[in-house]
Amino acid sequence: MGAAPDYRKRLIQLIHVAKNERGLDEDAYRDLLERETSKRSCSAMNTTELDKVLAALKRDGFKVKRGPRAVEVASEGLRKRHKLREGQKALATALWISLWQLGAVRNKTDEALDAFVERQTGIAHLAWLGPQQAHRVIEALKDWCAREGFLVPEFDEAERPAGLRAKRELVRALGRKLEDRGLLDATERLALISVAHMTAERAQAKAEEWGYRLRAAMKEAS
Repeated sequence: MGAAPDYRKRLIQLIHVAKNERGLDEDAYRDLLERETSKRSCSAMNTTELDKVLAALKRDGFKVKRGPRAVEVASEGLRKRHKLREGQKALATALWISLWQLGAVRNKTDEALDAFVERQTGIAHLAWLGPQQAHRVIEALKDWCAREGFLVPEFDEAERPAGLRAKRELVRALGRKLEDRGLLDATERLALISVAHMTAERAQAKAEEWGYRLRAAMKEAS
């Protein structure tokens, strides 16, 4: 008599562990439940439905850990995976905004990025991706940036502040596009030449300024 309730309880526990390990926020988690079972709460599901949710999480990379060190290993794995996922999400978002500044995409919103993610992976939201899927999306975004003249530098953990070289490279790409359109004056061409000496704050501000100018010029020309 107690086996079925115990099994159901175990399934719910595993689903919650998987949710945390994958770094799903509450909305993404509820959406996944609904996608798999048409229900938004584990408490409303039977064991068949819970099995279906757990199977979906396993397909995305979740592994059930066993053994005397399972809790310790799972906790450490959760910390590392959460850090990785947050970093991947931030990088994908930054690359998407860079493509918007370069005039390559029309919409810089999270919804537009999610649409790109779905075309690449068949999964509807960036937040639902596992590390390997997120890596695939990031590489596709890097390739697109390269086609727009923005060569994204390889990540360097020792770089301080983080992302400085990428900010400078984005300024170079935007500056070249503006220069090709004859939209840089002498002072701005000098700024383009001296990008290597820009601080992170200066590079960020210049990328935003030149990005808006480039998009305005492209809109006017269209």
